[in-house]
Parts: sequence; structure tokens; C-alpha cells
Amino acid sequence: MVHLLYIFFRALIIFYCITVILVDCLGGSGYNAFYIENKLYFIGPYSSDHFYIDLKGVTLENGTISTTQWIFLAPSPIYIITDNPFIGGNSNKKLFFIDKRLPNESIFLTHSWITNKTTGISYSFQGLDTVVVIFDTINFAWISSNSTPQSLFSDYFDIYSCIPILLSNGQILYIGGNSSDGRVIVYGGESNYGEESNLSTSAIPYLAVLDTSKTPFEWSTPIEENSIGCLSGHTSVMVKNYMITAFGKNLSEKDELKSFANNIYKLDTSNLSNYKWSLLSNYDDQSIPVVYSNSSQTSPTPITTSFDSFDKTKLITRWIVTILVIVIAFAYFYVVTCQAHQDTEYDDQANPYLKN
Repeated sequence: MVHLLYIFFRALIIFYCITVILVDCLGGSGYNAFYIENKLYFIGPYSSDHFYIDLKGVTLENGTISTTQWIFLAPSPIYIITDNPFIGGNSNKKLFFIDKRLPNESIFLTHSWITNKTTGISYSFQGLDTVVVIFDTINFAWISSNSTPQSLFSDYFDIYSCIPILLSNGQILYIGGNSSDGRVIVYGGESNYGEESNLSTSAIPYLAVLDTSKTPFEWSTPIEENSIGCLSGHTSVMVKNYMITAFGKNLSEKDELKSFANNIYKLDTSNLSNYKWSLLSNYDDQSIPVVYSNSSQTSPTPITTSFDSFDKTKLITRWIVTILVIVIAFAYFYVVTCQAHQDTEYDDQANPYLKN
């Protein structure tokens, strides 16, 4: 019993450190990026982590963006699930957030969505034992599906970390990466992920390209200039000839606390054989003024320059975890003390001569 409590207490301490220390750091995994009307939207794992960057007038060739131009959206309601948002609607100007449970069905929606921007129809593949879930983002209607996805694997595989790519011929590839002119750009990731016998390592190569305009599809490894290392759990979106990549975990960083990436980079893919990285925006948590976007006004409305003042969700989380740690700590030491006292009494009863 004491041994189990000790393990639980250690695990709680680790969880506390991750929650309290890292909860204030914008970045890490769990973000989704979208490009809508010259704006880069980043939807984070917490309700107050959603923000956008206006790229109007920004030259991606050599331009950079200050963190003062990160415009935070008002925190989303707590019932909004932000795991797998997707673009849709008329002119593809809306972001959709769907509950994990399909209406009147036993299917749970836990995987990414892809939208045909011409028809406004969105698709989500939940696994080989289910059909493709289809949703009409223009008419707000579910569509029955009789599709039979084809697996290219001879054994079981997990599509959780894969990104759906819609090809021009209507096929959807679950592979990871972004599509640009028939090219699927695959960047980052981990090898040996989930294997207990080995630590996760950077995928090799860091960057690869699948040309889907050729038959059969053709892989290539372009030259990668100014490499930023290997990211995992990041988010990417294509903006013209640039792949915008942000956040995640830098597997090239040995220090665990420093491995959480919070910068935004851009990858120039205009040269088919030579891709070039550069910095788009450098994160500085001391210089970010908190600005809420107000749809009723033509310009954002400044709220405050204190990052913590609006981050109520994270603050509440910190206090809840702190209180839990204190309560569990007292309970742990109480149980240990009682157990030690009982052991002493048992020894005294079993060995009465030890008292003399």
C-alpha cells in the first residue's frame, strides 16, 4: 500500500510540474493552423490559446512578425471541443468544432477532418472498422457514407497522428504533411514512438516530399537549408509557396523543458529541390500584449498588457493541481505514519521481550 502511494505521489509531482511550469508557456503540441482571408489562425489545446496573425502586407520572402501582432481571440466556452477543428462553409471562411460523439450513432469522432473547398463537404476517417464520416458544412447536414477505405498496410496501423490530404482526383491520403501543387510535404515526426524498449528519436530524414502528380507516386528528399531540427506534435499550413510550421516539441533539444517549441517558422518550397527554412515570428512571453479580437469593430481592442490577467483557465488549473498536490501529500504522510505506527505495535506484540 505504501509503495503504491509512493508511486502515485511521484507521478502527481511530475504532473504538477508539467501543468504548473509548462501551462504558462504558449506552444507545445495540440495546435491546429488555418489560413483564412490573409490571416493565420492558431487554435490551441486550451480555451484561451486561440489567436491569429494578420499577414496582409507581410512579405513572406524576407518578412518577420513581432509577437505584438499575435491577436488573441476571446476564450472559447468550456463546452467547445478544440481537438480537431476544420475549415468550411461558404467561401471556406468558417471554422467548425464538432462534438466527439456522432448524433444517434456509437461512433466517436477522434481524428482529423479534411474539407473539399469546392463543395464544402468535410470528411473524417475514424478507422478501418468504420465508414468515413461526412458533413456538409454549407447546409449543416450529415451525409450517409458507404465508402470502403483501402489500407496500404498489411498489419494494424494507427492514423491518430496522420493528417488527411485531399488530392485533385478526390482521393484522401492519411499520411501526414501538406499538399501544394500535387506535392505532399512530410516534415518531422518520431521513430519508435510508443515503444517502451526504445526512446523516441527524430524521424530520418526530417523532410521528405511525395509527388502525387506522378504514377506511381514518387518520393524525394530535397535539400533542407537552415534546418530547424526535427519537430513532433507541431502544426503546419500552406500559404502560397510557404509551409508555415509552429509549436510542437523539438526532438533535437536534449533539455526536456527547452524542447517545447513556441516559435513560428516558414519553409520556402518554391525551389523543388532546395527548401529553405527561416523564422517568421519569435516567441517572447514577456513582450506579448494581450489583445482580444472584437468582431463588432474594425480593429482589435486592447485589453491589457498582462499575459496572466486573461488566462483564467490556466490559473484555475494551476490552483486546482496545487491544492490536489497538498491534499495528497498530507494523505500520503498520514498513511505512512499510521502504517509505521501499526508496524511498531505489531513488533511489540510479536516480540514482548524487546521492551526490556
